[in-house]
Amino acid sequence: MPKCPKCGTKIDRLDYYGNVTIVYFASLDAQGRMDYDEKDRVEGDGQNDFECPECEAVLFNDEDSAIQFLKTPTPTEKEEIIAEIERIRTFLLPPAGETVTQEDAASAEEALDKPADKLKGIGEGEE
Repeated sequence: MPKCPKCGTKIDRLDYYGNVTIVYFASLDAQGRMDYDEKDRVEGDGQNDFECPECEAVLFNDEDSAIQFLKTPTPTEKEEIIAEIERIRTFLLPPAGETVTQEDAASAEEALDKPADKLKGIGEGEE
C-alpha cells in the first residue's frame, strides 16, 4: 500500500474528480412533472484530479500515474526507517548547492524526536 507523499498516510485508493457530462432522457411522468432517466455519460476534456482521500492533496492529473502509484508496494518498516535516515542525512548534510525545504526539515525534526528503541531489532535476521 503506497503512502501519500504529502501527508504520509498509507492509502489504498484515490479520490477522483473528473469532468463528465451526463445525458438524460427527459419526459413527463403521470403527474405532468419532468422525469429524467440517465442515457449516457461522456468524459469531458477538462482537468482530471486524483487526490489523497485523507489530506485531499492533488497527487496526479492522469490515470497512468495514478495506476502506477496505487501499484506501489508497501515499504517494510526497515525500508521506512532507512528512507527516514536518508532524509535526515540530507537535511543535516545537503548536497553542495542544494537547500533543504521546510517539509524536509519538519520531517527530520520529527524523526529525531522518535525513541531510539524503535530501531532495535530492525533488520535482524533479514538479508
